[in-house]
Amino acid sequence: MRLAVDLSVLEQPVTGIGHVVLGLYGACAKIAPGWEFCGIHRRRLQCDLSSQWHDMRWLPWMPGPVWRAVGLRLYGYVGQPAVMHFPWNGGVLRPHPDCLTVLTLHDVIPLALADLYFSSEREQEGYRRAVQRQLNRSDVVVTDSEASKRDILRFLKPRNEPVVIRSGNSLSPGAVRGMAEPRPARYYLYYGGYEKRKDLGFLVRVFSELHRNRQVECPLVLVGQPRFDISSDFELLVTEARASGAVIVAGYVSDAELVGWLQGARALIYPSRYEGFGLPPLEAMTFGCPVITTRAGSIPEVCGDAALYFSPGHGEECAQAICRVDRDEALREELRRRGREQASKFSWDQSARTFLEVIATGLAARG
Repeated sequence: MRLAVDLSVLEQPVTGIGHVVLGLYGACAKIAPGWEFCGIHRRRLQCDLSSQWHDMRWLPWMPGPVWRAVGLRLYGYVGQPAVMHFPWNGGVLRPHPDCLTVLTLHDVIPLALADLYFSSEREQEGYRRAVQRQLNRSDVVVTDSEASKRDILRFLKPRNEPVVIRSGNSLSPGAVRGMAEPRPARYYLYYGGYEKRKDLGFLVRVFSELHRNRQVECPLVLVGQPRFDISSDFELLVTEARASGAVIVAGYVSDAELVGWLQGARALIYPSRYEGFGLPPLEAMTFGCPVITTRAGSIPEVCGDAALYFSPGHGEECAQAICRVDRDEALREELRRRGREQASKFSWDQSARTFLEVIATGLAARG
């Protein structure tokens, strides 16, 4: 059985969705060794694929839009996969009539937070129609959480009900090698992207005030690299916070270094206004890092009662939560214990079994 996967997401540095793809198919290969998992891509990948993959860099000379419209379809006729999986929210096409098309639609956050993403109803409707076209081309739709499933059914009309397949932790718990830079003795941590919905400017303002008033004396470490232009206001905010010692910008780090940051942190602070899943809180809990976060979107599904919550955008609640964690060692230990227990409920093996069962059902329905 040949299952082809559009690996375009791995042509850039591996972050959330890339980790999901690698984690899911790593488990699939163990469970279904008779299947052939063929990774199709145009440009060089930014990570090494394990031996379970049949790695195919296909027609690399084609321009991107032509490759997706023509080259990928041509592969379908040549390679004749039984299943074609599009794991990155779109790009769906049916490469040949008998192929089962599978779309992973991780979330529809722009529709849930329309005021943040669109300047007009016309722009919003254009986005909704574009996503609907992807659903219309998909035989099977997979999503990351019950919250995302509800949003998909609320805003769109999939041909079949989406199937929830939760993510697991993909960071290795192995030995952490030396850090590229020394870590502070005590610090709080944020990672997970710089998009507006992450509300990172809000967090830097709240934390800087606590630091200025000496309510919290250790810094907030920002891990990650902006992938898009950030506003000059945010840039100035971070510059001032760095100058005062409230914030340290660590930039992009390897997975091994990230594990080290998590294991040493007083807590992960994750102020997101909306999530379709929330990998950073899951990864933090896995490595015994307390989590301070919001009840936004799917986050309560991931964290359960193992996190300290505050309302999105509520500065006083956020400050109180940080101060509670900072002053109460027993609370930190309790959050670590609950976090590890909660994280153990998420397994790539279980996710892979569900995924393969959904595909088998889809193939059987096609006869």
